[in-house]
Amino acid sequence: MAEENIIISEILCYIQNKMDCMSHDFVIKIVTEFYTKENISSAKRLLFDECVETGSRCKKYNIDSAKLDSRDIITKFNEVGADSPVFVAKNVANLPLATPDAFNLAKISKDITDVLRIEENVVSSFAALSSIQNDFKIVIEKCNMIDEISEQLSEIKAAVEKKNARRIIVSSSN
Repeated sequence: MAEENIIISEILCYIQNKMDCMSHDFVIKIVTEFYTKENISSAKRLLFDECVETGSRCKKYNIDSAKLDSRDIITKFNEVGADSPVFVAKNVANLPLATPDAFNLAKISKDITDVLRIEENVVSSFAALSSIQNDFKIVIEKCNMIDEISEQLSEIKAAVEKKNARRIIVSSSN
């Protein structure tokens, strides 16, 4: 079995294990609320030092650097993928808890309601479009019938004119 690079860092352990099962924004929110700016910055340095060969170091930000450093960490994990070291927590008390009350359940509920409303609108729009499509097919069929009738009338008119022309020729020869 290949030897894995295992490094102790609660912050990086948390981000590495939560970034695939939570939204990145939510992970960043939890990390920036739980850890200090200095902790996040040193975790970023650790990650970038361990993954030097996989790209350049992200910029250092001055404004709200904890959020941006957290985003850089997630970006680096995504760049490195399976080649990243395994980060573990030595002290689980230094890991944030994502309890159900940490989630904004009211917003999630509203978002679900909005999605359901949008789905209803899509379904009714699809039904309306289907009905319009059927009406359009009927109009096309009637247009095709009108074209056929128009062609038949043109043929009849030409036949009548030809017959009238023969009558005129016959009556003038008498």
